[in-house]
Amino acid sequence: MVLGPDSAKVIHLIGEIMSSFQDWSVPPEYSILFREPIPPGPDAIATLNPVEVQQEGDGIWTARIESVKGCSVWIQSDPQPAGNLEMEIQLSPGLSDSEREKLNQTSSAWHVMIDPGPGPVLQTRKQSLIALGKIFRTIRRGLGFYSFETFRVWSLAILSDELMTRASLDIDALYGIHPVVNRDGSRWVHTHGLAALGGFDIDLINPSDDMLGRAHTLIRALAFAIVEGSMVIDEPAFQIAHPGGVIRMVPAREFDEQVDPKYRGIREPDEHHIENRAVLCEPKVRKGMLGMGKGRFEPSRFVRGTLSDHTVFAMSKTATDLIAQRSQETFPLLVELMGEFESLQLPVLAKVACRTDSGDSHEHIWFEVHRADANGIDATCVNQPYEVSGLRQGDRGRYGAGQMTEWQMQTPIGSISPSQLAPIRHIRENRAQLEEIMRQHRSQTP
Repeated sequence: MVLGPDSAKVIHLIGEIMSSFQDWSVPPEYSILFREPIPPGPDAIATLNPVEVQQEGDGIWTARIESVKGCSVWIQSDPQPAGNLEMEIQLSPGLSDSEREKLNQTSSAWHVMIDPGPGPVLQTRKQSLIALGKIFRTIRRGLGFYSFETFRVWSLAILSDELMTRASLDIDALYGIHPVVNRDGSRWVHTHGLAALGGFDIDLINPSDDMLGRAHTLIRALAFAIVEGSMVIDEPAFQIAHPGGVIRMVPAREFDEQVDPKYRGIREPDEHHIENRAVLCEPKVRKGMLGMGKGRFEPSRFVRGTLSDHTVFAMSKTATDLIAQRSQETFPLLVELMGEFESLQLPVLAKVACRTDSGDSHEHIWFEVHRADANGIDATCVNQPYEVSGLRQGDRGRYGAGQMTEWQMQTPIGSISPSQLAPIRHIRENRAQLEEIMRQHRSQTP
């Protein structure tokens, strides 16, 4: 959406605030999307008690609200049609076909900035979404919203999914992933969102089929490293996976200038894909004859290669603890879903923190869940532990809810997990068809 020409005051205000937050607390900006050609007026937010409303003529108005769920909010209405979001809607995860159809009917929008205040980014971003939820409940209309940082569109249903739990936001929501296939068959997968927060975005060049299947996990691990500050934009060597998985992060502009010519042109070096962006490369830079010259960068062979069944992506203790916290806080939802979808007989897995033989650490082991209640799970170990001698693959036992570090319910339309709740809605909307799919699957399984 393009801001109106008479909105200098709000633009200046937003600019001042944005310039004062050059860290992970940058206030997020959104467009609230409406089907109507003229967006609602300021009366729609009267019950939120705005401290300032300015009418600027031609349907343009701005409002400032001191506190919506603890956040400061600025809203600007623009009677001009919202920008075309067709591509963003198509690429945004979790949207159903019907939701995409509705969102493509957007005709107007509000430009909204929400300042949740300082704090850990996954908590402050969740607080901003809680404030957005309050705004939608107040105005009782709207198709969804667009996140300027991530180039990502959310439906109201996806927002409702996230607000089912008070757990901190999952890191996946901080960025969008854009896959590109060029005419010559070369591939480019990149993110948007991390740079806008104060970090940097990521480019993968020619990821293999293996890596495409696990690109979400790789980028998730990289995002945690960036947010934590353990990886910088010109990182010379970083082990993101075991075995192998040592990568070099090369700033995009430097990469474009010094990449081996056969990889040049795969990524698009326009203004949206240069600043605060890094490309995964080989740690070793190939020098010219006699070791002279700047040398040439080669895109990561790990990204372009075949992955082992035993490949494990590296997560810090901080990242592991955050994932475990969200898993435990959403565990009651898993218990409810196992009851609601019992007739579908969907496989359920949970990762459990088991104390190692040394007693000073935990090994995180996957289990098949048979039953679950508020206190924990009855489950069978599905892989052989390395450092827990008292536990073997196939052993069945009882484990407490406080031991959960991840969980997933596998469905024909994608796994439900603490980071992905959208399949819940799709299952509810298509329950009869899924019942038949699962019945046929069971009849064909030996």
